[in-house]
Amino acid sequence: MTGRTAKIERRTRETQISVELDMDGTGKFEVESNIMFLKHMVETLARYASFDLKVSAYGDNDHHIIEDTAITLGKALQQALDGRPIERMATAIVPMDDALVMTSLDLVDRPYADVDCPSPEFHHFFR
Repeated sequence: MTGRTAKIERRTRETQISVELDMDGTGKFEVESNIMFLKHMVETLARYASFDLKVSAYGDNDHHIIEDTAITLGKALQQALDGRPIERMATAIVPMDDALVMTSLDLVDRPYADVDCPSPEFHHFFR
């Protein structure tokens, strides 16, 4: 892998997560997980960010899988950027599918999320 790419694996007693990321891709994705909403969200991220993203996420329960997938994706982004400057903050309002998505994002190492989504388990993904 070259450029803004990363390959990260996270293995704990609860989960086995692997992420391959190419930030300068074309939106190709391959997501393996038994959590369909997680698959949908990761595929949507890859498609609209034009990342090439390969994710495998399995474990003992949804909470651990979702949380560890988010941690691993964050580490992959950090590795792929390798200290290179990016636009740190952004805001968008997007009509997507049957939802109106409003996002204000700051890529800083102080997690906070105020999320209205169908499963409380996914709050851990955004934190």
